[in-house]
Amino acid sequence: MTCCAPGSTAEAQADDAGAAADPRAAGPAAPPWQRALFALLIGGVITLALFWEVASFAGVVGRGKALAIAQAVPSLPRATAFSATPLGIDAPGVTEKRLDVGPGAAEDTPRYRTTGLRFLAVSGGRLFLVHDGWTPRRGTVIVLPDTDQVRWQFSR
Repeated sequence: MTCCAPGSTAEAQADDAGAAADPRAAGPAAPPWQRALFALLIGGVITLALFWEVASFAGVVGRGKALAIAQAVPSLPRATAFSATPLGIDAPGVTEKRLDVGPGAAEDTPRYRTTGLRFLAVSGGRLFLVHDGWTPRRGTVIVLPDTDQVRWQFSR
């Protein structure tokens, strides 16, 4: 066994070489701003990764809910709208019919009946409706304000 320095052993020299290669070895400390920047960058990457995963999860859950709604459309309540003006809904299966109203009818008397809608939900002062035969791929979600301008009739 050969040794480079008198009085030293190969094990001691290996320990010295290992300490020099160890990145955690004591050396000049980084300035505080560099440590803060490093922590900020690591925190930013972790935050972005979490947002990415949450968005992916929300997409999966949303697609599952849409498929469940598509299967339940026939069991949703039918919604018929009566309004003084046409609603102008352009969706498959939705029909708008002008009602015969006498000449002495008030201005806000319903003159149009819109059918072919299914009630989905009401939230934030808006009605969410789907049309008969709605699917996530080829469907339209109709959003209308929940006002006194439209009278609704719901049925099974």
